[in-house]
Amino acid sequence: MKTIWLLVYFPLYIATSPCVARAQGYPGRDADVEASRRDTSLIIADIRPKLFGDLRPSEAAIYEAISFDVSDEDKIMNAYAYRSSGARRITFTEAMGRAIKLNVDAMLIEQFYQKPRFLGDYLYYVCTRYAMNADRSRRGLSPERIASPYERVHWADRDLREFYSEKDVNSARAKLLGGSFAFLLAHEVAHQVLGHVDNPTRDIDVRRQLETDADAWAINLLVEKNVSPVSGIVPMLFFYYTTQHPVASEIYKDHPADVKRMLAMFTGLNDRLPKFRASIEASGQSYDDVRKTIGQALVLVKQEIDEDR
Repeated sequence: MKTIWLLVYFPLYIATSPCVARAQGYPGRDADVEASRRDTSLIIADIRPKLFGDLRPSEAAIYEAISFDVSDEDKIMNAYAYRSSGARRITFTEAMGRAIKLNVDAMLIEQFYQKPRFLGDYLYYVCTRYAMNADRSRRGLSPERIASPYERVHWADRDLREFYSEKDVNSARAKLLGGSFAFLLAHEVAHQVLGHVDNPTRDIDVRRQLETDADAWAINLLVEKNVSPVSGIVPMLFFYYTTQHPVASEIYKDHPADVKRMLAMFTGLNDRLPKFRASIEASGQSYDDVRKTIGQALVLVKQEIDEDR
């Protein structure tokens, strides 16, 4: 059973312009890809000093040697750490950046415009279209366009401008985007500072453990920065929804099942929740209610894992 849980966010404020991406296309290309790529680059550049500004000296030395870039690849959602001609690099594809921004906006549409289950329904639509277009591509046919969340609610440009001009929407969007990109950045930086890119391996079990280790490093860093590690769910929503029986099929993949990664995020938040008490109460939320919500999420995640074993 696929479930979208209530995500819990804490401040990592970023200054970012409204997302210019209005549609996802696979494997086609939209005219706004370059503008959205620049937007993603600005978001990453703004987050980096806030997230990595006070690493331990040994980690900071490695971090300072990393070059970050966003490719114009709009078909494959990916982020990866590697070495090229000896230089440390981390690359995000624009497809990944745009997917995060669209998923965040779908969440906000659900939350602020009283549209229950909109995020889940939108992701189901995207995944269905994605699979259809993959089949069309194999048959040499052109892909059919995948509508944005704004189009799914029949918004005109005026509605979109109003959406981005709402103060509460912009505040929530800064936290959601900040946390989502922060986790992805931290995970890829972890591969560099933990030496994973320096000692590549083809052993699939070892590679899966390295991914788990990178998640743990990212979770610890986000907690230190008072950012909810559950933010990391957003970048993996598409893969979570398109993978049937993720735990049973994990043995064939070099990443842990997404649902297991989600469990680690919720566990990391739950174990250190008292650290967030001041932030929770300052945001007007009840600490006890948040603790209860996280406990319920842990039960659901564990249940899903057990059902898929």
